[in-house]
Amino acid sequence: MRETDGEYYVTADELKAFWESGKKYWYMREDGSTDLYSDELEITHGWPIYLRDRDEQWLAEWDGDFQKAVEQELNPNLVRHFEELTTQGNWPHEQD
Repeated sequence: MRETDGEYYVTADELKAFWESGKKYWYMREDGSTDLYSDELEITHGWPIYLRDRDEQWLAEWDGDFQKAVEQELNPNLVRHFEELTTQGNWPHEQD
């Protein structure tokens, strides 16, 4: 999602929708929509941006708690990557 101030974030419902899609990779569009899923990885230097891949072990680490996963990992990473984009202009130059 994208707030009116331009800050991007993901919600637990968006993460859950990605998981339920059964697709392998998850992306965000420039308008902040996150309903872009694919079975093929396409890392771009711009939009859409890669959010994460489907990894059952990763979700198990969060005990299946989508809210906890977005609050403690996904959104902090998203904020950090966007800071790199605005300061270095070449995001995503590395993936976590």
